[in-house]
Amino acid sequence: MKFIPQPMVNWYDARMLARTGLQTVLSSTFGNFADKREIQAALAFKGRKFYDLSKDPNNPALERDDIWIDYLSDTGDGFNPVFTMAKLLAEPSLTMGKICLDGSEVLPEKQVLKRADLLVLGGDQVYPTPEREEYDNRFHGPFDSAFPQQATGTRPKMFAIPGNHDWYDGLNSFTKLFMQYRKIGNWETMQERSYFAIKLPHNYWLWGIDVQLNSDIDKPQKDYFGDICRNDLKEGDKVILCTAEPAWVYDTLQKKNDSYKRLRYFESAFINNYKNKIGKTFELVAILTGDLHHYSRYCQVEHGIETKHLITAGGGGAFLHPTHNLPEALVHNELNGYTQDEIKADNANPNKEYQLKTAFPSKQKSKYLMFGNFFFTLKNWQFASFMGGFYLFFAWMTMVSSRDSSGVNTTGKPSDYIEYLKSQEKPIEAIGSILTETFLFSPFLILMVLLLVIGVTKFTDTNRKSAPTWVLNLWGIFHGIIQLIAIPFMMWVFVRLNMSLDIFENIPALIKIIIFSAEILTFGGFIGASIMGIYLLLSNWIFKIHDNEAFSALGNEDYKCFLRLHITKGRLIIYPIGVEEVVKNWKNTSKDAEKPVFEGDKPKAKLIEMPIVIR
Repeated sequence: MKFIPQPMVNWYDARMLARTGLQTVLSSTFGNFADKREIQAALAFKGRKFYDLSKDPNNPALERDDIWIDYLSDTGDGFNPVFTMAKLLAEPSLTMGKICLDGSEVLPEKQVLKRADLLVLGGDQVYPTPEREEYDNRFHGPFDSAFPQQATGTRPKMFAIPGNHDWYDGLNSFTKLFMQYRKIGNWETMQERSYFAIKLPHNYWLWGIDVQLNSDIDKPQKDYFGDICRNDLKEGDKVILCTAEPAWVYDTLQKKNDSYKRLRYFESAFINNYKNKIGKTFELVAILTGDLHHYSRYCQVEHGIETKHLITAGGGGAFLHPTHNLPEALVHNELNGYTQDEIKADNANPNKEYQLKTAFPSKQKSKYLMFGNFFFTLKNWQFASFMGGFYLFFAWMTMVSSRDSSGVNTTGKPSDYIEYLKSQEKPIEAIGSILTETFLFSPFLILMVLLLVIGVTKFTDTNRKSAPTWVLNLWGIFHGIIQLIAIPFMMWVFVRLNMSLDIFENIPALIKIIIFSAEILTFGGFIGASIMGIYLLLSNWIFKIHDNEAFSALGNEDYKCFLRLHITKGRLIIYPIGVEEVVKNWKNTSKDAEKPVFEGDKPKAKLIEMPIVIR
């Protein structure tokens, strides 16, 4: 299909932020009144409860000997990382060497991992908003080109759960792309709802649940999984659960987040304690998720054996998230969502600890990357342009609003105000006179100052448990004050600098104003954006906040990852696969605009850690 390769989303482009913010508000406000999941349940084919991939495709009377599954999340962003990951998924096989990404030897010999029979997409298939054009350019097109449709052979299946970005239009585009039996490249979609259950060989199941936009699990979804538990799962069946966010991390780091409670409710209602309701016991062996754009794995360790793996693998194509603020251990109340009768019957341990086993990139590398915010202005010139315009507007309003203590205009026009600033010898006096002689007599500027300080304070990530809320609010106010003081300081600096030049005395007043405005616009944008970058750097370094904002500013394409799972008789093996540097020299070599063919260096993929074996 014809599409236009896209660069990484610039999250500090004011126009994009406004559009995304509006869609976020609208989807959050009206989403509960038009829940597409209930409509899906009403329209779904009643005879199909789950999707059976446990049978041999060549002989449906027999069970498969094994099955390969890929898990990829947070895909639809810049072309380079998305296409790199899609090409890896499309390869007939991947050969994993003996050396891991951290340099350690993890395998006794090279292993060949076959192309997956099933691809599961873990959420946020497109950024920033789910318009059809964005899906085509950032997801559908790259995947179609990486693995073109083939006339013969069995097509791998594709299933997807929606993330918050897929939900911003109420799942309209998601429904059309993934729930209408379409072909995406040589992958084949099958699902009829935004959640699903897939039966796999050797008593394994893979479930994808939809718990987006902070909503409770809807009744049709409860009925769907409840019916499958009662009628289709057998004693001792094992479940791999896919959800759209790492609730276990958010519960530990954030003051207000109910996602873990909802996840625990689902586990307790349909997996862990279902034996008390229908006389069956099931086992939750792993939870897979994205939303955080890195790789991390937590697990419980009992008697030296790792159990219940919590894996975040959000490296499908979006900007990199940090790992250095991940806690080394998580302690949760495992009884959330249980009834008292279930607690007594199960004799459960109320608090269980999960240990962080691996993070990619490493915490040390993540800290190093964070210092890229020193170059915030160069990476986010659109934001710098916005700040320059804001500084210039503020300076102009200051010029025309200046009054003395009696309320009499001291300048009359901007050119006179430039002469007035020239007479101020010290920067502190100049800043003080600008602020007091302007703001006290300009309600509009007072309002602007309040909006600036309040807006910057509200921007501060106060939901983290790493510091008291009042401390983080003071930090946000301090940032706002620095931005406010920078404007009159720059005005004074440029007036004094310009007036110190002999040539400046003899040019017309209008030219003086134009030069002064150009200086404020250019250097104001640089200074304002640089203050923002330093603020994000210090916030993340000192207070451990603004993970999302500090790293979205970097727009890092590298450090991508996905999971390749292999189920055979008696065991499940999870291979965490990482790419330290995505291919950036892709070139379209096709003359057919409808069938682009991109060629470049071969993506280099290695194991992130030792394969995870669940017996």
